[in-house]
Amino acid sequence: MELAMKFSASKATIDDLAYQAMNGKPIAEDFRQISESDLVVFQDREALSPAFSNQRVQEYERYVRQGGFIPIRAGDDVSVYSRGCKP
Repeated sequence: MELAMKFSASKATIDDLAYQAMNGKPIAEDFRQISESDLVVFQDREALSPAFSNQRVQEYERYVRQGGFIPIRAGDDVSVYSRGCKP
């Protein structure tokens, strides 16, 4: 979460989607939340801890790529997807 705040220009609202699936939230709600964001940060699947808390990362990444977010690599295990930012 702190990493997302460092990359975000707006610093408006920072949300965590890691436990949404475990809490029974529909993925459509997550997609709505992502679509309203200007920045989404993902840790690589291999580095996730605990792995069970991030069940939807693959779907989220596919969604942001299709939604026009620009991927930027940050460090060895993090991808930042920004709307309207050039890498």
